[in-house]
Amino acid sequence: MICAECLTELTPPSPESPCPSCGADPRLDGRYALLARVGRGARGLVYRATDLQTGEPVAVKQVLVGHLDSDKARELAAREGRVLRQLQHPGVPRWRDERVVGRGRAAALCLVQDFVEGPDLQAELADHRWTEAEAIELMAEVLGILAYLHGLHPPVVHRDLKPANLIRRPDGRLCLVDFGAARDAFSAEGGGTTVAGTFGFMAPEQFAGEGPPASDLYALGMTVVALLSRRAPAELHGRDGAVAWRGALRVGPGLQALLSALLDPDPARRPTAAAALQRARALPAAPPAPQPADANAPAREISTAPPPFAEPRPTVPDPFAPPPPPELPAPRGSDGLQGPPAPPAGGGRPRVVAVAVVAALLVSALVTRGLTSLGPDLLGGAAP
Repeated sequence: MICAECLTELTPPSPESPCPSCGADPRLDGRYALLARVGRGARGLVYRATDLQTGEPVAVKQVLVGHLDSDKARELAAREGRVLRQLQHPGVPRWRDERVVGRGRAAALCLVQDFVEGPDLQAELADHRWTEAEAIELMAEVLGILAYLHGLHPPVVHRDLKPANLIRRPDGRLCLVDFGAARDAFSAEGGGTTVAGTFGFMAPEQFAGEGPPASDLYALGMTVVALLSRRAPAELHGRDGAVAWRGALRVGPGLQALLSALLDPDPARRPTAAAALQRARALPAAPPAPQPADANAPAREISTAPPPFAEPRPTVPDPFAPPPPPELPAPRGSDGLQGPPAPPAGGGRPRVVAVAVVAALLVSALVTRGLTSLGPDLLGGAAP
């Protein structure tokens, strides 16, 4: 726990006991217990706290107003509370309470709002690379918030839109925080105009102390460029004030045209938030990345059978195949008639051999019988 009066960390935390350092009640207005510091700016601190009456988590932004060097800077610090009291939008933290603690130069304005849980987009850059589709979705969501703010009478201009002021809730929705830019207020040299914003995201007209609604459109364009290119916007600004953002990222022609309109140096030529929202919603989403194949998935069986009801394919002769052998006429017998058909392939050779053997035996038997009938004279001389 942290003492709301002297900002001393209490160990052990004891909301009921006076602060051992300053002797004051450590609670803010006796109701809010500061638990931990979650943000810090040039002139303000943000604490995570608990509303002791409801038990709900809240955010307490403490702006030191006692040492601000001009009445205009003090006016900026008080303006944030007045602005937040008028806003009712899910993309803006709800205002709850406002208190002043301390005296003199130690005086601080404490703004109590709903605590927005989640990382800001600047912190997401450490382990996330933005895609064009995500950038288009971001633009549409933030333009919806800006269209609400700029549609109020009079319009509410944030003047410090950047990734660090966009928090992603656990449900994925974005919330725009840090209204008024009081912690970044400083006095311009040579005049009484107060300049607010963050260099690199500020529109050119903000350096002259002007802050029309078109300045938020410029800051949104630089926010998208910073997220997609992963480069600090200050690196893209030239000495002539031009922003060399086209060579820092590769996007489709639709998004490139919208960014060109948002980053126009002339605020009069930039579209309104409502018009830019319509253009962002009309942009085509990038195609999803191909999913890797599942190594554990069973392989599909490829069938070689023809599909059902498929028509038979006609047989096409091969022009390079050798020509078939010519057909020979069947042998003719002694009577001039065509002989018997040729034996089937594979069984003709054994049959021819058998016929030849039988013919040889018959010839041998006839020769022997004929020689015997000729008598002994032919066989070896006269009989005795």
